[in-house]
Amino acid sequence: MRDRAVDLAQRDDLRGRALNLGTGVEVAIRALVLRICEIAGYRGPVSTAPARGGDVLRHCADARALQAAAGSLNLQPLHRGLEETWAWYRTQAGSRA
Repeated sequence: MRDRAVDLAQRDDLRGRALNLGTGVEVAIRALVLRICEIAGYRGPVSTAPARGGDVLRHCADARALQAAAGSLNLQPLHRGLEETWAWYRTQAGSRA
């Protein structure tokens, strides 16, 4: 999907358009934060506060515009994408050390 994302980003007909990348599966923001902490090996506290009006507590990306632009997509589960993204960032950070 990464190569296809780069190809899409370079298409003139999509310039300036926002395309959501997601599986259509809802995720709670707190669960997302805790999963990222787990992947990153963070064991410290995660601060929370009472929800305010307008706070986003969960998210479900609507990827229909992306699918219309790209055709069929072979999307992976969120947890796998997070793991691969974290591994990529670690590789990039290591290459600059």
